[in-house]
Amino acid sequence: MNSLPRNAKLLLLAVVLVALAFSAHAFLSSSQVWSSGAGNLRFLILLLLSVAAARMKVRLPGLESNLSMNLPFILVAAFELPSSQALVVGAIATFAQCLFESKQQFNSAKMTFNVCNVLSAVSLASLTAGRALHFQSIATTSLFIATAAAVFFMADTIPVAGIIAATWNGRTWKLWREITGLTLPYFVLSAGTAMIVIGVGYYKGLTLLVALLLMYFVWSSFKRYFDHASARIQAFAARA
Repeated sequence: MNSLPRNAKLLLLAVVLVALAFSAHAFLSSSQVWSSGAGNLRFLILLLLSVAAARMKVRLPGLESNLSMNLPFILVAAFELPSSQALVVGAIATFAQCLFESKQQFNSAKMTFNVCNVLSAVSLASLTAGRALHFQSIATTSLFIATAAAVFFMADTIPVAGIIAATWNGRTWKLWREITGLTLPYFVLSAGTAMIVIGVGYYKGLTLLVALLLMYFVWSSFKRYFDHASARIQAFAARA
């Protein structure tokens, strides 16, 4: 934490405070959900699947950031669960994603930033998705899911670009465009997968498992692509 530049520390503090505000509002407004037990099975299923998908992650080439395959399940949670439960799904899935490997050093500041950043993104996506409850049209519901995914994308990636820029003296919007170029197809695919899962209804449990299998193949494809891209970047740097 002490090694972070001043601007990075200020951004980290801002992200933490915003996440705390969103979380306090969510838990105060839906505290009865936990005592009633309503929807706990859906909550547990989405939590388990999002944690499993979180461990399927790839490092973005040239950036101190990685991408995991848990977004479809977080979006479904934001759309179908009370906001407090959706926040728990997002927080635990992100914690699982950030768990260090044996060769990596644990970074508490990075963990705190990532978890709090996702809490804010899930909160905004959940607020957006909540508007769909007033409509019955499948087309309108799909539109709100897509909008919630776009809100999540913006709320998640802009602070990430900001913290990388503040840490490495880069330009936030240039980094954000680079992150967008690398991750936008994944976000679009995740939104589409969430739309299918939410739209299926009766066979949702089976559909969620199929979605997890789909994200495994997506992870395998991204991993091969990004590993190849990272190797090319390292080879270019070695020649330069």
